[in-house]
Amino acid sequence: TGEQGELLDEITRRLVAELDPAAISLGGSYALGDTGEESDVDLMVVVGEADAAARFRLATRGRGALRGPGIAKDVLMRSRRGFAERRLRRGTLEHSVGTFGRLLYAGP
Repeated sequence: TGEQGELLDEITRRLVAELDPAAISLGGSYALGDTGEESDVDLMVVVGEADAAARFRLATRGRGALRGPGIAKDVLMRSRRGFAERRLRRGTLEHSVGTFGRLLYAGP
């Protein structure tokens, strides 16, 4: 719907401004167009090469940037290399997002 599109645009704008990511993908029910009252927004944010501690700090900043719009959001951070490697493995979340998800943003 138009309301969902506006929400996703705002979420994307906030994450790009805060994190300068390589990519942002939407997964789960929003990506599949099968949302309900209990649906949350599942986001996979791909950043440059960052270790686990740096990705945790980035995820915390990303969640902080998304305070406000009254809907639950899950923000998962992956390094470019980690996402690319795991995307090829069936059964991983990265494969699911890469195959069935929706790309919201691709950086320069």
